[in-house]
Amino acid sequence: MASRKPVEGGLSEIERMFVTEYRKCRNATHAYGLVYVNSQTHIAKRTSAYRLINKPHIRDYINRLDKADADASEVTASKIIQGLARGAFWDAKNLFEDDGINYKKIKDMDIATRMAITGFHGSRPIMMDKNKCLELLGKIQALFTDRHQLDGSGMGNDIKINIDFRKVEDK
Repeated sequence: MASRKPVEGGLSEIERMFVTEYRKCRNATHAYGLVYVNSQTHIAKRTSAYRLINKPHIRDYINRLDKADADASEVTASKIIQGLARGAFWDAKNLFEDDGINYKKIKDMDIATRMAITGFHGSRPIMMDKNKCLELLGKIQALFTDRHQLDGSGMGNDIKINIDFRKVEDK
């Protein structure tokens, strides 16, 4: 059985196990049932899990781990734009050896070309779709306008409707 004595960080070994299981499923009752194996009823497990998850030192530990994970996997607008730019501007000549026929080894390709590879079909690399990446970059830069003019002439009335989709807001 895991130790219930506090160790590094103020959590006991069994509390650390609880936190590990809780972070996998985000269900305190389920995590409690996996770590504290006993014959408690569901209601008793739920009550015990609630008490445990709300202990300040456990809550702080969970928050620290969650923040560290969020910082490590942070996706920013800048990273997204860089990825789209790689997909839009990779150069096919960087895929091939000097003979122009044989593919280079991955380790011999420049980083931009490697990052534009999405997978392989046999030994042939599958590259990002340049047109799609360019389209998305253009949308980010607002290069394309979605402006339409509808004219009701010829329908027996004089209705004109101008719609600028850039100004439509969701409410």
